[in-house]
This record gives sequence, C-alpha cells and structure tokens, in this order.
Amino acid sequence: MEVEKDIWTEKDFDVLGWHDATIYSIVFDYPNYQMIFDTDYILEWKSDLTQYRVTKSKLIFNNIHGLKISLDFGMTFEIIIMDIERSDKRYTPNQKFEEWKYKIITELGEIEFYATGFTMWTDKLPEWSNSQVIGR
Repeated sequence: MEVEKDIWTEKDFDVLGWHDATIYSIVFDYPNYQMIFDTDYILEWKSDLTQYRVTKSKLIFNNIHGLKISLDFGMTFEIIIMDIERSDKRYTPNQKFEEWKYKIITELGEIEFYATGFTMWTDKLPEWSNSQVIGR
C-alpha cells in the first residue's frame, strides 16, 4: 500500500490492514473513553518478503465500551496483530452516532469492544526494514 496520508480514520477501514503489526503499548484513557495502541504499521511488503516499509503509529479508538480482553502471554510480552475485524454496526443508545464491534485478533488472544470509530496517526517518514518492526 502506498502512503497517501498520515492520518487515517474508520472511513479507511477497508483499505487498511494490520497483519503482523507489533503492539508496543496499550493505553486506557478512561476520562476520554479511548483506547490507544502504539504500533509499528506495515505500509508495504516486498513480494519476496525480504523488505517492509514500516512506520510508527498511534491507533486511537473512540467511545470505547464493552471491552473484553483475553490474552495469554505465556513466556512472551510481544503482541502481534493478526487481523482487526469490524462487525455489528449499530447506533449508540442516543441514536446520534454509529458504532461498530471491533475485534483485534493477536497471536496471544483477542481484544474486543465497541467504538464509534478510530484515528490512526502514522509517522511521516516510514522506513524500509528487513524486519516487520522498527522498534522503539
């Protein structure tokens, strides 16, 4: 995927893909009903899987509720996203906003919640890497 912009939203969901994105931290911003993921987002893969164009990103979900987390870390602290699914579109109880059920599927389990949307901020300077991570 080519970088078209550095701010993405739920309107871009169908063109985004988080497969193999590494999560470095999860922040629960309770006063603002947000959940924030610090990730490495893979913008582009070489066809032979030897190089990846990777950028740092913040993925911020808005108006979170119904949060369920089922992760089994075992002997690791590394969280890698396999996919993010979106389903069950409905209106909020006040009928003012649409919300979706999001499911973040990782190698360690799942994070599931409802949110009215998200914003993903990416670094303006992605870098080519021999790895799918650029680290922190």
